[in-house]
Amino acid sequence: VPGVVEVNSYGGELKTYEVQIDPNKLLGYNIPMARVFEALEANNANAGGAYIIKNQEQYLVRGEGLVGSIEQIGNIVLTAGEDGTPIYVNNVAQVRLAPMVRQGAVTRDAKGEAVTGVVMMLIGENSRVVVDRVKVRIEEIRKSLPTGVTIDTYYDRTELVRKTINTVIKNLSEGGALVILVLLVLLGSFRAGLMVAGRPLLDFLLHGSLTVTGSLPCVPPPLDRPSQFLQAPLDLCLLQIHGGPLFAIQ
Repeated sequence: VPGVVEVNSYGGELKTYEVQIDPNKLLGYNIPMARVFEALEANNANAGGAYIIKNQEQYLVRGEGLVGSIEQIGNIVLTAGEDGTPIYVNNVAQVRLAPMVRQGAVTRDAKGEAVTGVVMMLIGENSRVVVDRVKVRIEEIRKSLPTGVTIDTYYDRTELVRKTINTVIKNLSEGGALVILVLLVLLGSFRAGLMVAGRPLLDFLLHGSLTVTGSLPCVPPPLDRPSQFLQAPLDLCLLQIHGGPLFAIQ
């Protein structure tokens, strides 16, 4: 998905291949335990072979030797008998799928375990646009889910962005009205109040600040800059958000 840097997943079980060695069979073939580890490591690796240049194009050469099934692991040769007969992993061990030892779990609403995925946005992207792309992709994935598996969105940054923009607009409106009222009472000039109150609004529109969204609280402006009372909080807010958690599903 354009604009997404990664998806961090939590919970669930990680599929691994487990080799359960029978010590009696290992002893019967007179094979040390270290030999099993050496054979598994040697038969499960990739090797680089530099590159080949042809027609002004560069082709990378790589030898892939990763195992991808239980049968391939079981057919790894450990050694050979006195008569030359090869001894395989499945002759001394049982290979099966098993989850990795877990160090935690994810639950929600006391309904049992769940798997959580947090979509991380690329720095400089528009969160509203990226969230819309993620939603479209989720709808495509939803069609291929097995029976009983659902995707539920529990955190959506677009709602946060909408509330942030509404807060900025509300603060600008209330601040402008307050400035006009104060200048009208003290100076008796409605025109002066309108000019002062309109400056932050013009900056807001001319600089395209609506294209940058934020979610962190604004920092109050310095007291020695009263002339920028309305503009400073907005500028500080716009500088605080750069990427971060964007979308979370479960």
